[in-house]
Amino acid sequence: ERVLDSIVVRFDLQELYEKKTRFHTYQQVRDFLTITDRDDGTFAISYKAEEDPELASAVANEFFNELYGLAIDVNRAKVSKYRSYLENSYNSGEEKLQVLLDQFKSFQDSTGVISLENQVHASLGGLAEIESEKMKNQIELEYLMMTLKSGDPQIVDIRNRITAIDDELNKYIATGKYSNIPILEIPKLSIQYMNMYREVEVQVKIV
Repeated sequence: ERVLDSIVVRFDLQELYEKKTRFHTYQQVRDFLTITDRDDGTFAISYKAEEDPELASAVANEFFNELYGLAIDVNRAKVSKYRSYLENSYNSGEEKLQVLLDQFKSFQDSTGVISLENQVHASLGGLAEIESEKMKNQIELEYLMMTLKSGDPQIVDIRNRITAIDDELNKYIATGKYSNIPILEIPKLSIQYMNMYREVEVQVKIV
């Protein structure tokens, strides 16, 4: 009715059609108005006023202008609403990202996992180094036992060295001497780290 009201007032159609109410004027205008949809998605507007073709043309043009302006207002409202939605989504995404980053930082602080790949490499590299040292001493012990008596000082010494290496190995596995990550904790911490890292990466791409 907004468009109809504007047309009725602009061309004083209530008086022209001698209608007592605006409602009856609207009905008369609707009877004279024809809007036809075209195949190309546009539409045509015509208005019947046989005794006054200039009025018919003017009313039809005014209808077009009013409907076009209404369409622009509707689209503008949609754009504004969509922009508001995007802004809210962006702000919400940034807040979620900050929460994930805080959680990730807390995880790193509490577990010592800073760079998983480098730390695991350091842990396993240190473990391999200790086990390699133990194997060397075991090979030497086997050789000495073939040539010396079991109570020989050299054999006693190398057995003590192997015992000390075993102690160091057990301590290393439990504490993670080279990377602050205990070997036994690597599988569990790796899963936690990768899950949190993935969540952060996904949220970064969204934002």
